[in-house]
Amino acid sequence: MVTIAICEDEVLWLNTAKSIVYQAAVRFEPELRLFSSSEELLRAVNAGYQPDIAVLDLVLRESRGIETANELRRACPYCAIIFMTAFISGACRVYETEGSYYILKSQFRERVAEAIERALEDQRARSTISFRVKGAVQSVPAKDVLYLERSLKKTLIICANGERHATSAKPGDILDETKIQFFVKCHQSFYVNLHQVSSMTADSFIMSGGQKVPISRSCRQQARDAFQAIRSR
Repeated sequence: MVTIAICEDEVLWLNTAKSIVYQAAVRFEPELRLFSSSEELLRAVNAGYQPDIAVLDLVLRESRGIETANELRRACPYCAIIFMTAFISGACRVYETEGSYYILKSQFRERVAEAIERALEDQRARSTISFRVKGAVQSVPAKDVLYLERSLKKTLIICANGERHATSAKPGDILDETKIQFFVKCHQSFYVNLHQVSSMTADSFIMSGGQKVPISRSCRQQARDAFQAIRSR
């Protein structure tokens, strides 16, 4: 599932954008939330709402979309921004906001699917797994992690480059905190990075480095569905 906020102060276009975005993102199981002003969006974010992607009008009545995007990114660092506008003027300022995309409304239907895919890929590349070791916080790029294994009250973080880290935090807690959605629980003790899976058998994932990670009977359907969903994208 991907969470998408759409902020537009023209009601007609807000509803049009909702329909277009839903169709463009349907394979990602989108959860859409609509906002008619930047203030409404920022209040929701400050109250705990954390969208994966925000689709913003570049020029809102009470503010510029760029300023709204900068405030949004401060509160929600991993949120990707897609700007939409009827005018090409001001486009050069879009890239003052990191991880942003710009689409003319006249081209929105044709281009938004590509922008969503690129935004999710960039988000995956930026995501990190953070954990505490002896009082210090360490981070590793989530895309480089093969799997997490819970063993003897420690979570082992196994990376594709051969690095291994250990922390007392539980795998579910680590992943919940960073909101990483491309890991799946496949066993009571294991969470795998689906982007690092080469293949799947009836009872195990085969990782890119050749490692086998077991799949328990109770997690088999969930693991299979998640693996097939990633492969279909």
